[in-house]
Amino acid sequence: MTARRLVFIPSPEDIPEPRPSTSVIVLDTAWTPSAGARPDVVPLRQVVSAILEQRDLAHQSLEYLDAWARRAGMVQGLSMNGISHWFRAREELWHWLHERLLWRAVVDELAAGTHFAAIEAPEAETGLIDVARALAADGRFELLVRPAETLATEASVTPMASAIRPDRSWPRRAASWIRRSVGRRRPSPRAAEIARRSELLAARVDGWVRGRDSSHQARVLAVGLGARQAEWVGSRQRLVDPYLDPVLERLRADEVRGLMIGLGLDHRRDADWELIADRYDLIPQSLMRSRWQAQATPGPAPASVLSTGLTLADAPLDIAGADLAPAILREVHRLATGSLASVARQVPSIEAALRELQPGAVLLTNEGHRAHWLRAAQLTGIPTFSIQHGLLYGDHPGYAFAPHPARMIPTRMFVFGDFERRILLEHAGYRPEEVIVSGSPRLTPAAGADAPMAAEERRQVRRDLGVAEGDRMLVISTAPGLVRRFHMAHMTERLLGGPLPRIHLVFKQHPGEADEGPYQHLIDGLAAAGGYDAPPMTVVRDADLYRLLRAADAHLGLRSTVLTDAVAVGTSNLIAAVQPASDILGYVAAGVATPVSNIEDVRDALDHPRAPDPGARRAFLENHFRPGDAVGRIATVVAGTVQEERPANSGSNGTDADATPA
Repeated sequence: MTARRLVFIPSPEDIPEPRPSTSVIVLDTAWTPSAGARPDVVPLRQVVSAILEQRDLAHQSLEYLDAWARRAGMVQGLSMNGISHWFRAREELWHWLHERLLWRAVVDELAAGTHFAAIEAPEAETGLIDVARALAADGRFELLVRPAETLATEASVTPMASAIRPDRSWPRRAASWIRRSVGRRRPSPRAAEIARRSELLAARVDGWVRGRDSSHQARVLAVGLGARQAEWVGSRQRLVDPYLDPVLERLRADEVRGLMIGLGLDHRRDADWELIADRYDLIPQSLMRSRWQAQATPGPAPASVLSTGLTLADAPLDIAGADLAPAILREVHRLATGSLASVARQVPSIEAALRELQPGAVLLTNEGHRAHWLRAAQLTGIPTFSIQHGLLYGDHPGYAFAPHPARMIPTRMFVFGDFERRILLEHAGYRPEEVIVSGSPRLTPAAGADAPMAAEERRQVRRDLGVAEGDRMLVISTAPGLVRRFHMAHMTERLLGGPLPRIHLVFKQHPGEADEGPYQHLIDGLAAAGGYDAPPMTVVRDADLYRLLRAADAHLGLRSTVLTDAVAVGTSNLIAAVQPASDILGYVAAGVATPVSNIEDVRDALDHPRAPDPGARRAFLENHFRPGDAVGRIATVVAGTVQEERPANSGSNGTDADATPA
């Protein structure tokens, strides 16, 4: 049996010269080899696609993860101050393990029927390296890890030149010391601008506090804007929190004041300041550090508390002969000393903020990632309300947990429909009184969106996207991270890898994607390799989703919330049937989506568009979305709670000073 060498390289530009018994695997999943390419060079997408079509890695990885977590005592090991951070880490580790299950299958696929002597991989491919290291533990092959950018790093280091270069820094240091000593140093224009912003934000918070003390007006603190989405209002577009902002606006109409903590926003960043400056009800998360961290009662270092609670006794994680337990524990330690410690560290400063601001309630979304806010509110006796923010299904890694006292849940949870309520009661340990079926605030603006779009507006949307007159417009909803790299690449090749005459592709990106993604590269590469003209395409992220769907001829999705949005809007809905368990809400069985498994299916669906049957669509929406005024229902419950907290002599005297101009 011939011993082979598997060499993984980042891109086709790194392909080495042919070597005997060596297979080269190109890691760029958007790359398509041209006709007549070297037989020893294999695109990773080709290997991955065969695996994704056969295995439900999402479900398998969750089963493996939960079994290991029970053996390793993760719930207790990641506990601090009454919170177990395991429930936050679980979803991230699910993605982590999902990728390693895929790499384990890739190695098996590449090594089928042969013996290989070595795996060579770049150090950035940590998933592949974890699997290869576990398999190489018994000495069956050698693992070689190539440092990133070795040549560039070596070229940039010039020890001799550094050694003989004279030190010219002391005159600058001396001049700086003299300026400080004589008091003549002036702040830079940039520093002065940041100071101005800080003063405005301090006045904004002080105004809230003074208004609270003088008027006792009912108040709500919202925690959001983490996922900002575009919304078309009149003739312009704005970025909003699609779940919280509509509720805050309704509460304001009911004379309940709202203040938003903008997660991820920093007043020192100019792009963030554009959003913050004119919203007098918004303060950035950066203020948590600058204003309330100093007021927080110091406690033990979260990193040391979390990391010392972890053990690996009797907790193997065997994946087809590869024990990934050491690798996953390293990852848990990384989280425990990094992002989880950062979250745990915030509880005292959030508690200090709540004690100063004294809202009648905290309103948020994505409660699985807001345990520190829920805990701080619990410590200060403030009720919490959370709004469902995405799809809910039985084994959702962010929701499906057994009850546990160290798991933080909100006082009340608003869900979109009866189906979602049943999921929380049956799979997530909620009690009936803790779950309210409200409908979706995000879909409230789309009420009546199934009515035909005005012809001129539809033409304008399509013109803005570059869609030629007479072309069909297909919107493809995307996703970040692991799903984008592997699952979306496979779906795109299977369903869009061929001639698409008079069809314009519009890739609607997820808010979590920070760049334009691989879509253009992938589509162009498939066309070049297949010898046909690439279809015209546009990539958009910050665009009004409902406006986009209403202007489209069809939508195509894979495990995407936009599949449900397309049902709500009434757009012809195509679901990618190229991977197991892709239809997580039963769209096909409900009659609200058409499965497509190849490019012929896609072309046929666009040549003969099929809108969902009105009765089937109505039944699906009634199961998943309570009809009517979702925003009003949520606002009524929240307002009723905060108004009960008001003193008997409460009432606004119009003296609130938090509307500080920027």
